[in-house]
Amino acid sequence: MTAAATHAPLTLARQPDPDPDLGIELARLLDDLTAANERLVLAVEAHREAMRKADAKAMASALSSQRDALEAVAHLDERRRRLVDAASLAMAWEGPGPITLTALARRQPEPARTTLLASASRLKDLVKRARDGQRASWSASTALASHVEGLIRAVAKHLSHAGTYGRKGFTPAGPVLAGGLDVRS
Repeated sequence: MTAAATHAPLTLARQPDPDPDLGIELARLLDDLTAANERLVLAVEAHREAMRKADAKAMASALSSQRDALEAVAHLDERRRRLVDAASLAMAWEGPGPITLTALARRQPEPARTTLLASASRLKDLVKRARDGQRASWSASTALASHVEGLIRAVAKHLSHAGTYGRKGFTPAGPVLAGGLDVRS
């Protein structure tokens, strides 16, 4: 077996005429997934901007938008699974791994094939942008949380009357103690 043969894409054992309804549903699904992922990318970018501005209300709104977009993507993924199941019943699929939307697009006749492949490529780019943006937001959120925790520890140490360290190696924040004397009585 040659190196090219081991990395061959999924192929069909038999080549029946493509189901036109499959192509139509694939186009609709790709359009819907693209729209949902565009909303997700916009929400991720809005979240990043809100974090940059330290705008808590905008962060909450962006996170809500992300949650809504992710729910839409999850529902669309169920449609994707049903479409792939229908395609696998209609065709004898060979090769490793699952049937992808791109593989289904490759199976469609021209001129739909070119349009569907372009849509699938755009969707892949959007999914990558959303994942990269979410990773960056997570990293920034983690760094910001660590920074705020450090500030709280510094303030707690400064306000600590005893000036002692806790079990974790820092002055724990605790209740505020009254530190004054009544010298008039």
